[in-house]
Order: sequence, then C-alpha cells, then structure tokens
Amino acid sequence: MKTQILSIFTRTPLHIGAGASVGAIDQPVIRERHTGFPGIPGTAIKGVIADLYLDAANRRTPEGVALLGATNAAQSGSLSFGEGKLLAFPVRSARGCFAWVTSPMTLHRWLRDCGIEGETIPQPTGADVYAAAPLMIEETQVLLEGYLMQAAPLPAGIVELLKTACPDPMWQELLGAHLLIASDEMLSHF
Repeated sequence: MKTQILSIFTRTPLHIGAGASVGAIDQPVIRERHTGFPGIPGTAIKGVIADLYLDAANRRTPEGVALLGATNAAQSGSLSFGEGKLLAFPVRSARGCFAWVTSPMTLHRWLRDCGIEGETIPQPTGADVYAAAPLMIEETQVLLEGYLMQAAPLPAGIVELLKTACPDPMWQELLGAHLLIASDEMLSHF
C-alpha cells in the first residue's frame, strides 16, 4: 500500500457542516471528538475528487470508477481517503493581521503522518506561546482575538520544516511572519 499526504490550503472560509442542528446553531462545524479541532471527513474529500471524474451526464468516467469505485458500490476503487486534519488555523492578531496558530500535538501528528522522525516540538515554557517576530508587541507579547499572551521567539528550524507541508505560494511566503505555536488547549479554544 502506498500512502500520499494531500495538503489542503484554504484561501477562503471552509465550512464542513455536521449535518444536524444543535439549538440555535444551524450547521455546526465537524470537529474531532477527542481534540475539538475542526476536521474534514475522508468521504467529503473523496466526494470533491469524485466530482472531477463526472462526464456531461453526471456519470462517472472509466478512470473515476477505477480510482474511486462505482457509485452503486458494485465496484470498489483503488483509492481510499483518510480524514483531513488541522495543521494551522488562522486567528486574528493585533500585529500582522493574522497568525497561523498550531500546537505541539498537531505538529507531532503531522510529523508522524509524514513519516518524519527525530524532530522535537517543544512546549512553550516561560511563555504562553512561541511566535514569529512580526506578531510580537514589544518583543515579549502577542495579542490574538483580544487575548494578551507572553511570547517567546519560534524554535530554530520550525518554519523551514513546516514549509514542506504545503507548496502553496502564500504559505511559503507568509509562514515565517505569521506562525504561532500555542498549547493544544489554546488551539482547541480558537
């Protein structure tokens, strides 16, 4: 079995609804039960890919059937999809407009899924977060969504490592100025 990591970089808001309303919330966002992080079910990813293989009459092309299976489940496809997992989440920032917030757990999961070994992701110690310099206020604080937090500089090499996560030019260009590593609990809150 061959595994390939697919990166999804959204430039506009993405809402994957849970399909059921909860009180006043019409379409709650699908979240991982154990972390509270938003996620994308593998079936949603497969559905988007399957749309690429429809002909003019909305029938699956032969290539689509071979890769994704027949729509009546009579034939299984050769591809299977796992769920989309969060790596970084944009949060409003007083400096730099926004921060891509990630956490040690999301970084460790990404490293594991990519098969990258030997990298260590430190937990923020003596500060609430690790932040890129352009996000910092007076070199020791960051203001995200109205929360003022103590900040320390990002660990060496983390930006270059994360640039390998996604080839998108915006990610490549802006990551070094917008990356922030917070605790897992703080990311779940945002």
